[in-house]
Amino acid sequence: MTKLTFHYFMNHDEGKMARMTTSEGMEIPVNIFIDNAADVEDFPEGPCCVDICGVSGDLKIYASEEEFRAVEPRRDVTSMIPIGTFPADGDDKSFKQSPDVLLSGKVLDVGWDPDAGPDEPNCCLVIRTLEMEVNIYLRNNKPVEEGYIVCGSAWMFGGLLEA
Repeated sequence: MTKLTFHYFMNHDEGKMARMTTSEGMEIPVNIFIDNAADVEDFPEGPCCVDICGVSGDLKIYASEEEFRAVEPRRDVTSMIPIGTFPADGDDKSFKQSPDVLLSGKVLDVGWDPDAGPDEPNCCLVIRTLEMEVNIYLRNNKPVEEGYIVCGSAWMFGGLLEA
């Protein structure tokens, strides 16, 4: 569960996403698709909790910080860039907001689903990234353990709860 600040809802192709900011000091804006938006449509602006999940198809997994730094020398071990929040080119009128982020973080826990179908996520990594804890679901056949570092993009979703 991550504490964030809720600001407002926005329409998304498949429902609603919320504009939020992180609450641990940096106030990073981030969009999160809200699974329970219909139940909380009158949610007040302010502090909240979100069980943040992400789906990733391009997550890279590193066994150590040294291995991570050899490939990503300029990136911090815990970083998050909300690439779906603002256009790279400020004048891009075709930009459509999304709950996509680019992140890196340390693995806190690993869960496996041996019954997952061939096109379904079979792994859930709980990671600590910049000011957030995220459950990342992915299809993975590589070793991964607590303490490993992951890096890649994710589509963020979760349920909004009062703080």
